[in-house]
Amino acid sequence: MLHNAPVKTANGKNDALISSRDALAMLGVKPQTLYAYVSRGLIRVAPSSADGARMYFRRDVEAVTAKGRSTRAATSAAERSLSWGGATVMHTAITFVGPGGPVYRGQPALDLARAGRTFEECAELLWNGALPKEVPMWSAPAVPQAFTSYARVICDVAPNNTSRHLLALVANAYIATVERDGPGEPGRHEREARQLIQVLASAFGLLRPKPRLVPPAAPDSIATLVAKSSGITASSPVIAALNACLVITADHELTPSTFVARIAASAGADSMSCITSALASFEGQQNGLGCDECEQALLGAGSRKAYLATIARSLAERRPVAGYNHFVYPNGDPRGEYLLEIASALAGNRADTAWMVAWIATAREQLGVRPTVVAGLVAVCAALGMPRRSAGALMALSRTAGWLAHSAEQRLSGVSVRPRARYIGVSAPER
Repeated sequence: MLHNAPVKTANGKNDALISSRDALAMLGVKPQTLYAYVSRGLIRVAPSSADGARMYFRRDVEAVTAKGRSTRAATSAAERSLSWGGATVMHTAITFVGPGGPVYRGQPALDLARAGRTFEECAELLWNGALPKEVPMWSAPAVPQAFTSYARVICDVAPNNTSRHLLALVANAYIATVERDGPGEPGRHEREARQLIQVLASAFGLLRPKPRLVPPAAPDSIATLVAKSSGITASSPVIAALNACLVITADHELTPSTFVARIAASAGADSMSCITSALASFEGQQNGLGCDECEQALLGAGSRKAYLATIARSLAERRPVAGYNHFVYPNGDPRGEYLLEIASALAGNRADTAWMVAWIATAREQLGVRPTVVAGLVAVCAALGMPRRSAGALMALSRTAGWLAHSAEQRLSGVSVRPRARYIGVSAPER
């Protein structure tokens, strides 16, 4: 909780508050780390009545310092042995993952989704640390004519590529043709991010039976762009469902792809290159690849009995089952349960999609598997009538917001992520 006035002691002095310089000296950290402590609620801040400079509560700073001393000895040796300039456990003020799902800058993602927050609001929260007072409407991107040449080629190869590969192709084509801001331009990263995300939202047209790629020419919400490019009606229930999917998957702390984005940022890559780097690694069981495999298992089973038999066989052989049993959530992924509720409401009595939600529920009841956000996304996309491969694309599109937030935070830290390797090969010959 932030205090709006200094705290005075009996002698009338503000002994309970210390300046930014004193706080940094006590903590022995950079300003970015101090701000991270504040955003996480570990250190309270109050404005000075004299010059408006930030003042910090001494007792909070002392508590963080004491905690750091008690844990530093146990972790510093391991961190030194495994990293140069970066720690095995990275400090972040962006996202925390708990039993209730991810928490963005202190805001539970599921609460944001249930409150009807838009993806744009969620992205601004991740990037700037606060929810905007009004729903943002991003300016339409300026797409150069040269992009259309790339678009034709991408449409030709669309049927033979995963959705993540297609998003990466679109991103690279846009980066290669658009006029970029200068390195020192204020707000450059957020401005470029908003434009790129809108272009990527139009890439859902590549998943249609007849692939198409038409970037937006006018301002529109990301959920609306996804619906239109997917070829479905952008009704209120559709937009609400898409925003829910986008909001709860926007970030998930330090996933492999997010780590890749941070490594790229620490090496000096710009924001757009961090996105393409992360997309290249978005192929795990709990994200893009998992969405494709979960969808294929459902659509290819032919019957509920066959589907359950496939899952049972994987469990017996101790193989991972796409769409189930996220290791981060041993008691069940709350994001998956929430999306399945949305999918069930959307499907209603539609025989072409209701069966999918029913099969997932049966697998949970009869086999004890716990649906993840992957199964939830697949079910929602099917209930909305979106093209196949949409679930993995939707998750990748959403995660761009988190990747951009993490790459910016890493860049501000000024630290190069350089893990150490423990050599176990043949001993070098003696000289």
